[in-house]
Order: sequence, then C-alpha cells, then structure tokens
Amino acid sequence: MKLMPWKRTEAMTGLQKEFDSMLDRFFGNGEALTELPEPFRGDMVPPMNVVERENEWAVSLELPGMETKDVDIQLMGRQLVISGERRWKDEKKDKDVHRVESRFGAFRRTLTLPEGTCTDPDAIKAHFDKGMLEVAIPKLEPTPTKKIPIR
Repeated sequence: MKLMPWKRTEAMTGLQKEFDSMLDRFFGNGEALTELPEPFRGDMVPPMNVVERENEWAVSLELPGMETKDVDIQLMGRQLVISGERRWKDEKKDKDVHRVESRFGAFRRTLTLPEGTCTDPDAIKAHFDKGMLEVAIPKLEPTPTKKIPIR
C-alpha cells in the first residue's frame, strides 16, 4: 500500500488559526474569552415540543431570557411560524466573562399543522411565562356524515 502525504486544507488552516487565537486570548494577554470560535457557534434553535390533546395541539418552546416582545408568531396557510431573536446583553461592569455557552441570535421554527386543525388565527392562543412559550391550536370538530339521497 502506497502512503500519500497529508496536506493541510484551507478549512483546517482557518480552524487552526481560530483555535490559536482563542487560546491566545484566553491564556495569553489576560483578555477574557466571551464566545466560541465561528466554526463552533451554532444557530439558535430553541427546543420545541408538540403534544396532541383531545381538543387541541399544544406547541411549547423553551426561550430562556426572552420576553414577549422578542417573539413573533404567524400562521401562513397551514404552517405555524415562530421566530424571534435572543440578544447578548453585554454586562461587563466589574466582571470578566470567561465562558459563554448560551446560544444567541435569531431563530425561526416552522411547523406544518396536521389535517383537521383549525387555521383561524383568532382561534389560536399563545401564552408566554418564565421563558416558556405555549401555543394552543384547536382541532376542528369532525363534520358528521350525512347520507345523500339519490333521485
């Protein structure tokens, strides 16, 4: 088997530079590290739970540190769209931040509503309390079957 020399790619070089920079900032000059390097920062994707109840669908999202004004809920056809943004509040007064593992930034979660779900925006109820968003989407009443006479 013939061995081939390994060559560092552009992506690996960039990643190495990010790590070196991060370590220099953390250990080198005493400057506090406040965020992960770009390759390791992910999008803000809040966890979403969907529960079917007898008369409704219940959707809940964990949005810690956010307020009602930071969240937008829309109904687009049969899609429920929940979006918003969690902002970093830079509070460095008399503090050195050494680690930030929380996610910040804009998010957008889309859920296609199943058949038999009410798509009237006025019927959908949303409640936000202590970082939890709860959205209740009522189910449609089943239409009774009626026999049609043949003439």
